[in-house]
Amino acid sequence: MQIAPSKTDTERLLLVSPELADVLSAIISRLRGPDGAIPLVASYDVREKVWNPPMPLLFQRDVGSEHRAFTPTAIRTRLCQMLTPSTRSGPTGTARRHP
Repeated sequence: MQIAPSKTDTERLLLVSPELADVLSAIISRLRGPDGAIPLVASYDVREKVWNPPMPLLFQRDVGSEHRAFTPTAIRTRLCQMLTPSTRSGPTGTARRHP
């Protein structure tokens, strides 16, 4: 996976598993607009207490007619919900919730 731009404005390459590459590909496919670009969204840095300039963030959602970034807390909460013991793998390998 190629990361551009990076913090140092140099090309960065990361090795990822084929499974992670598939997940990232699915996320990118869902986000792309009609022009093929990922929408730019502003995000708030809770540690620095500043708004970051609009960027093509992978973790964003539609809220009404605009795109908004997921907060780190929202991402953490969703991951924890998916990893609870009540989540089991179904026969097809997909996660399924049990009451």
